[in-house]
Amino acid sequence: MRRFSYCILLFNIFFSSLLTSCEKDKKGIEIPFEQDSLIEIRHFDIFHIHQTKVRGRAIIISPGNYDVSERGVCWSEFKNPTIFDNITMYGAGTGSFTTMITGLSSNTTYYARAYATNNRGTVYSEEKSFTTACKDIDDFEDCKGTFTDERDGMEYGWVKIGTQVWMSENLAYLPSVNPPNESSFNSPYYYVFDYYGKEVAEAKATYYYSLYGVYYNWMAVMLGQTSSNANPSGVKGVCPAGWHVPSHAEWITLKDYVSRDGHFGDEGIVLKTTTGWVDESGNGTDGYGFSGLPGGGRNEEKGGSFGSIGLNSHWWTSTDGSSPNAWMWDITIDFKPHSNIGSFYTNKNFAFAVRCVRD
Repeated sequence: MRRFSYCILLFNIFFSSLLTSCEKDKKGIEIPFEQDSLIEIRHFDIFHIHQTKVRGRAIIISPGNYDVSERGVCWSEFKNPTIFDNITMYGAGTGSFTTMITGLSSNTTYYARAYATNNRGTVYSEEKSFTTACKDIDDFEDCKGTFTDERDGMEYGWVKIGTQVWMSENLAYLPSVNPPNESSFNSPYYYVFDYYGKEVAEAKATYYYSLYGVYYNWMAVMLGQTSSNANPSGVKGVCPAGWHVPSHAEWITLKDYVSRDGHFGDEGIVLKTTTGWVDESGNGTDGYGFSGLPGGGRNEEKGGSFGSIGLNSHWWTSTDGSSPNAWMWDITIDFKPHSNIGSFYTNKNFAFAVRCVRD
């Protein structure tokens, strides 16, 4: 009996020691027990990929009985990065966050994970890999890079798809801002999703501005220039110098190229982001780096409101339709193995995103 009790005592000491050793490192170890005390990280994504920087976002939930003391993104040129590699911290607590990763090398593949730390340890999200942009469009046959809008210093990614060079994120030029209950057929109006004020600096500081950019009514897109369905359109409009608003015909060129490149019927899937859509089965593969996000837009419902976020991507063209409409293109939530990309006539006082094409 004594011998049995002694064995139990030794087992308890060993097991307690094991648990204690698992708790010693409060920073880098993913603790495999008492899951209710750990954090859960969801919807980690890397987006707006430039030459030397990218953005990362995630949602921290379920802190259990322990406060989240630190959160952010860790990254490396090797798989399974931890907080002992490179990190960018974004404060403490739960909820969604977006952070900027800087100091990267161009045309380089990296691996990244979101992380969150409490007094039991550090947990990590699933791993994402990404390749930074190259320095110039002529560096490689199929390439992506960045350029700067001299009007406001905003940097954008671009991607070469076939013979065209598209912005790989939505235009974010914002000279003024309007709440969604204000609209016009005749004057340029600018909107930021879920922002209801009139202060440009406030609007630019919002999460949705950094994610979806700016919504423009058609007058703000064209800025007084004449409608065009030429390829290229020749309409600079709201785009930066050296870039133009794509025509309906230029969008057709994009879709046709992707279709002929082996994606007939699923063009939308390869042109939209891998995360961010309301249902995971509605996410895309982003096979060309176009990164179509489901930013929705501004419509006339309920006296003017924002809608379709998570469900649709909407972009204006430079091509007039039957008045009072103009052509727009969108990618829908349609689930795999198909996802629709198509065009519609839409009221010009609605507001949608803009993707510019290089001259």
